[in-house]
Amino acid sequence: MAINWEPSEFDKTFVVSGTLSVATASGERVLGYHQSVSVSASDPQSAKAKVRAMLLSREGLAEADISQDQLIVSVD
Repeated sequence: MAINWEPSEFDKTFVVSGTLSVATASGERVLGYHQSVSVSASDPQSAKAKVRAMLLSREGLAEADISQDQLIVSVD
């Protein structure tokens, strides 16, 4: 699934909090932000996908590395 990073006029603001557990070569790690993140997206699933992609990309990981997804999405 390709992530569209540009907001559209129809997007809503969602707040995403929580963590991802990932398996790495050095063992299990937990990724997340210290505070909730506001994300513009068309729906809650897209908001969650954007945050997942941001967390994984900053660590050089992929979807296949996720062992547990505990991200929670709410409407801002």
